Amino acid sequence: MKGFKLYIGIISAVILVITIALFNKPKEINWDDTLNKNHKIPFGTYIFYQNLPSIFQNQKFSISIKPIYNLVADDSLTNHNIVIMAKTLSLSQLEVGKLFQLAAKGNNVFLTAYQINRTLARRLKISIASEIPNKDVIIKFTNPQIANKTYLFKKGTANFYFDTCYYTGAKILSNNQYNHPTLIKFSYGKGSIIVSPNPLMFSNFNLIDENNRDYAAKAMSYLPASNPIIFNDYYLIPTDANKSLLTTFLQYSSLKWAYYIGFFTLIMYILVNVKRRQRAIPLITPLENTSLSFVRTISAIYYQQKDHHNLAQKKMNHFFEFVRSRYRLIPTTDEDLYNQLSLKSGVDVQIIRSIFRFSAQLKKDTQIGEFQLISISNLIDKFYKNAA
Repeated sequence: MKGFKLYIGIISAVILVITIALFNKPKEINWDDTLNKNHKIPFGTYIFYQNLPSIFQNQKFSISIKPIYNLVADDSLTNHNIVIMAKTLSLSQLEVGKLFQLAAKGNNVFLTAYQINRTLARRLKISIASEIPNKDVIIKFTNPQIANKTYLFKKGTANFYFDTCYYTGAKILSNNQYNHPTLIKFSYGKGSIIVSPNPLMFSNFNLIDENNRDYAAKAMSYLPASNPIIFNDYYLIPTDANKSLLTTFLQYSSLKWAYYIGFFTLIMYILVNVKRRQRAIPLITPLENTSLSFVRTISAIYYQQKDHHNLAQKKMNHFFEFVRSRYRLIPTTDEDLYNQLSLKSGVDVQIIRSIFRFSAQLKKDTQIGEFQLISISNLIDKFYKNAA
C-alpha cells in the first residue's frame, strides 16, 4: 500500500509540473492561413472584415454563406458590391455563368484566391503564376493618382501574379516590381469582376503594417462606394466531410494538451497497476498420509501383547467381509459354498476349505500360538494373491 501511494504521489507531481509548465509556456503563434473573418491570428482576416463597413460608409453591410448560384437566384440583387474570399475558388460551368450574370445586373464582384479553377480562368482568359517564394514583393497601383506609393509585402504573402490576360476590356490595377499584374478588373455588362491572386494581402499580418495597411482600402475603392456590400466566405467553409472528431479536437491548443495529459496519465496508471496487488497466499502444508504409520503402530501393539487369537479373529473377519462384498456369498461351513467361491475366485478349493476350517477351530479355542497365526495369515494372503 505504501508503494501504491508513492506511485500516486509521483504521478500527481508530474501532472502538476506539466500543468504549470503549460500555463507558463509562451503561446505559440498560429501561422495557418485560415483567412477566417473571426480569426485574429496573423493570416486571419478579422481586421479586414471589421473595417470593411467603414470603407463603404453609410451603406448596408451583410454576410452571405451562399454559393454564387444562390446569390444569382435572388432577382432583387442588383447594384451590390460582393467580396468573395477563398483559398481555392472552384466554380462549375453553371456557377461561372451565374457569376457573370451578377456582373451583368450591375453588381461588382471582388474575388481573391490563391487558385482559380480552369473553368473560371478560361472565361476570364487568365492564368496565375508565382514569383520566387522566398523574396519580398513590391506592389504599386497603376492609377497615377495613387501610384506614388509602393507597398512592400513580406515573402510568401504576395507572390502570385497573372501570367497572362487576354480578356477584352480587362484593366490592370496594380503590378509588382517585375511589372507582373497583381490586381485586374474585368468589366462585364453593367458591373465588373475584380480578381486578386493574393488573399494574404488582406490578412491581419499585412493590415497591421503601417506601410501596407491602406492597400486593402485602395483596392476596395475600385468598388462603387454607393453600393451595399455583401461579404461572402462560403468558399472558405471546409468541405472535408470525413474530418475526424479527434482532428477537430486537436485543432485547439487547450483541448489538445488536455488530451495529451489525460492520455499519458492513463498510460502511467496502467504501468503502475500492471503488477497485481493482493495479499500473499499462505502456504498450506498438505495432509500427510499416515496410514502406513498407523498400521505399524497397531502391529507393534499386537506384537507386544502377544494376543494372537484376537489378531487372527480380525484377519478372519476382514476375509469374510471381502467374500461377501466381492463375490456376493455368505460365508458358511458348507461344501457348496467352498465350490462356488472356488469357481468365482479361481482359488484352489483346498485353500478355501483350510481357511474355513481354521475359522471354525478359532471359535472353539480361546488361545492360539504364533505358528498358527502365521499359518492362517499365509493362507489368507495366498487367497488374496490368486483371487480373480
